[in-house]
Amino acid sequence: MKKLMKSVAVILGLGLVGLTTTNAQTPKSKAPGEICYAFNSQGLLGEWKEELLVSKKKLTDKQAAAYMQKNHGMSEIYDIEELDELDCDAAVTSYSYEPGYLHYYKEPKKAQAQPVKKTTTTNK
Repeated sequence: MKKLMKSVAVILGLGLVGLTTTNAQTPKSKAPGEICYAFNSQGLLGEWKEELLVSKKKLTDKQAAAYMQKNHGMSEIYDIEELDELDCDAAVTSYSYEPGYLHYYKEPKKAQAQPVKKTTTTNK
């Protein structure tokens, strides 16, 4: 009976170890040709934040800043830096462990003009 209990404990222990290691977060990596923009900003309470924007196309500083302000709530941006290839690889890997600090640029969808409905009014 003692041997059976030991076996069950070992099996349960290995199962627990397997569960915790399979759910561990794996770091993201940068795709070839992607460009990284590092941002330093100050929040409403005065805290400093560093965030990373990864884009498939080259953006101007103004475009990148506008995107971050509109889509990720950055208020005061003090510094924007385009990272070189090595720094970009390292930054994507390290920022992927911190939820909310790594953002991917999504091309804004072009709004299609809605057809205007003609209404006919009759005067009585």
